[in-house]
Amino acid sequence: MRLNSIQSKLTLNESDGLIVVARLSKEELELVSDHIENIGYINHSTEEDKYDSVIVDFEKATGDALHHLLKLVVLN
Repeated sequence: MRLNSIQSKLTLNESDGLIVVARLSKEELELVSDHIENIGYINHSTEEDKYDSVIVDFEKATGDALHHLLKLVVLN
């Protein structure tokens, strides 16, 4: 949902939780947290003591994937 519409603001009141897959400004975060208690972030960590987040290590994931693919090529 997008936070810039009136309908989205009404939807916030009806939501049990929210998973954020983007960065929110402080104003947007305050708007959301005023209406929703359970908020989790993906790939963004803000106020770590207040909100849960999942951070993906893209560098390690890329290295692991390349290592796996190279092993497949060498074994064949």
